[in-house]
Amino acid sequence: MRKFIAATAIVAAGVGVAGVASAEPPERTEDWVCNGMPTEIEIHGRMGIIDGQKYLAHNLTINGVFDPVAPGAPNETFSDTQWSSGRTGGLDCRDTQTFTDEEGTTTVVLRLNAIAIGKP
Repeated sequence: MRKFIAATAIVAAGVGVAGVASAEPPERTEDWVCNGMPTEIEIHGRMGIIDGQKYLAHNLTINGVFDPVAPGAPNETFSDTQWSSGRTGGLDCRDTQTFTDEEGTTTVVLRLNAIAIGKP
């Protein structure tokens, strides 16, 4: 459970749990796969810019597994859902992140929909 909390916090911070930002400089850029295509997203909190188009993230799901180093220790799975808007459509985006430390390896799969909300 501790790994789930740590991984979810890292992932939530990585995706951005802040509100929608305006024309501020991006917090960072991230590489995702959206609708099957590699996509670079300028992250501005929960809003991102792809090829000059603003998108709002919704329906974020986080699924992962922690594979401990300890011999015989079972894998721990976890999941979380955030920003469930109930809306459908838009871009279907996913990202996989892996974190390794002295206790083991955590692999996290993020999936979200991104709805176009206007030009930057």
